[in-house]
Amino acid sequence: MTTRRRVLMRGTAVACAVLGLPLRGAAQEPAARTGPPHRIGILGIGRSAEHTGPQPSHPSLAAFMRGMAEAGWRYGTQFTTFTRGNEGRAALTDPMAQEMLREAPDVIVRAGPFALPLKRAGVRVPVVICGSPDPVGQGLVQSLAAPGTMFTGLSNLIVELVPKRLEILAELCPPPARLALLRELGHEATGVTQPLALVQAAARSLGREIELLDVAEHDELPQKLRDARRRGITGMLVAGFLGQRHLVDEMATQAGIALMWAFRATTPTQEAISYSVDFAAVWHRAAHYVDRILCGAHPGTLPIEQPTKIDLVIDLRTTARLGIQVPQSLLLRAARVIE
Repeated sequence: MTTRRRVLMRGTAVACAVLGLPLRGAAQEPAARTGPPHRIGILGIGRSAEHTGPQPSHPSLAAFMRGMAEAGWRYGTQFTTFTRGNEGRAALTDPMAQEMLREAPDVIVRAGPFALPLKRAGVRVPVVICGSPDPVGQGLVQSLAAPGTMFTGLSNLIVELVPKRLEILAELCPPPARLALLRELGHEATGVTQPLALVQAAARSLGREIELLDVAEHDELPQKLRDARRRGITGMLVAGFLGQRHLVDEMATQAGIALMWAFRATTPTQEAISYSVDFAAVWHRAAHYVDRILCGAHPGTLPIEQPTKIDLVIDLRTTARLGIQVPQSLLLRAARVIE
């Protein structure tokens, strides 16, 4: 028994050496959890206060903290977090990314829009992605299987889900209703906007046309939504407006327009219609990557994962206000129906 155990351990050590992977074992992990607490920088969308401390109010950060606890990490003694948020404004994304790097954390956990700003700033610390639309296409990693850079984590399938998202919106808003892509200008540099050509191709496959509605400043939105409604537009895909969801939803409902979001709302009171991955589950899984990195793994050796849980959420309160009769087929497919 002893000989076999020694052979297995020796074989594991050799394999790790050949692959350039850290050897995780009883001798390594305690060392990672002793000494000064590791500093984890959190880059989030919205207000920094929602992401702060051991019991953050933001559901995604709360899920991350649960994941860290499940991995055996104790807040305060073994790790701490500090946060930077862009308050929902695209213009603050680059400055917040640069400020985060000046703080020199041990690892950065960040929401999707901060990936390219961190790359432009020359990040040299491990970064765990909590949802990226196209990590390879954005040049963040060499491949999903072998990132080979300081980035790892999870994608968010934003681009891949565009056709399905538009199909659901078209079913909610049948002809002669017209559809549009509501796009917040300024997010192009963050890589979170949905490609216009892809949206147009998805619309053509459904026999529909889709207009483009660009908004540069939030105070333009009410008038632009009212003008769109007068042109017969009753449904819109949303690209951008991260951190401003509740405000945009309310404006659109007042204008009589249904919005299809690529992200679930953080609270039930902000929900409308969305078809997206479960971002709380994504952040919970991100704790696994942080655990691996703090225990010695290089992010370039940790494959990018793609979420498998995708949910349709429909708020019947919103659809009722809009006078939309939701087809039974959609209600049966919905993971969550709010009444």
